[in-house]
Amino acid sequence: MRQSTRNSHKLLGVAGRRRGSGLRAPDVAIGELAAQPAVASVIAGATTAEQVHANVAAASWQPTLDDLAELDELTSGRASGHNALG
Repeated sequence: MRQSTRNSHKLLGVAGRRRGSGLRAPDVAIGELAAQPAVASVIAGATTAEQVHANVAAASWQPTLDDLAELDELTSGRASGHNALG
């Protein structure tokens, strides 16, 4: 399995363990970004009306502090010694 695929599964697992709601990668990404104090707005691209609606719905997921800590560990590379998103 490619590294990026493994990382996507890890990121989705963070949300799935807490919500069990079948969140998608964009849901996790948008929710995690929107939860950052320094982020005033998340700008997500869309080319169809369905994508716009999905992006709006994605913003409804609010990660817990535990979710944010785990996502930070995964994306900072501390979990495996290298950047987990690479």
